[in-house]
Amino acid sequence: MAKQTWERVGGGQYDVYRPKKKSFWERVGEVIGGMIVVVAALAIIGAIAS
Repeated sequence: MAKQTWERVGGGQYDVYRPKKKSFWERVGEVIGGMIVVVAALAIIGAIAS
């Protein structure tokens, strides 16, 4: 899992944190990483099942 980055929003007494918007390439990296995990899981399941 990619770790979520947070940024502080606004000043004042309370610090508000919200998830930072991910850049396009971070998103692409996550999608590719997710696909690799899914493919690996399917390969393992296939190996066990066969």
